[in-house]
Amino acid sequence: MIFLEHTGLSKIASILHSLGGPDRYFDAKLELASYSKSDSIFKDDNNEKSPYHHDHSVTSYFKAILNKCFQDYDFSNVNDSYFKEVKNLDNVVNNIYYNVSIIVGRIFPDFVDQFWYTIKQVVHIRDVDIYTFDSGGEDDPFNSETCINSFNYFLVDKKQQHILFVSCITRTRADTQDKSEYTPTFQMSMYVDSTNTKLEGDCLSETEVPEIL
Repeated sequence: MIFLEHTGLSKIASILHSLGGPDRYFDAKLELASYSKSDSIFKDDNNEKSPYHHDHSVTSYFKAILNKCFQDYDFSNVNDSYFKEVKNLDNVVNNIYYNVSIIVGRIFPDFVDQFWYTIKQVVHIRDVDIYTFDSGGEDDPFNSETCINSFNYFLVDKKQQHILFVSCITRTRADTQDKSEYTPTFQMSMYVDSTNTKLEGDCLSETEVPEIL
């Protein structure tokens, strides 16, 4: 497995990292990896398996991705059962939308479209197998004391042999930080479609979950 650079994913991550408030911020990860056809990942799609079965190859890839994204933690020996398959793509879209997109959309109205356009550039969204890491409350980035809420998804595109990891953790800022000195770091130049910025009103009253497919 090798990690791939993608300017669109880097741009989205930069936008999310640059936003935040005096008491919280986004810790976003968008990591793209490619695996070889010779790898044993999902070799036999016709083999009937328990719904709780986890292919060791794919979970080893997931662990490598998590180790790269969260270097303060070691996922090498976590239980394979912590990786849960997600069957409903709509639930994934809704979760991302309500936790991130709807908030960022108040500053960048076209963020939702740009986000899903970029995702669909790297994986066939309709054909992916989706997994999420859930340790059930053990010590990990998604259960840390600074975590307000989070999501994480592995999108496995077997046709292109791509794995896209999408994660965002909303974190509280350190208590030691002087919040009165907080200065937003985002730059409008980071996002080309920023001319119709809407900052007033309740965004929930004006938007609906996007039709991305």
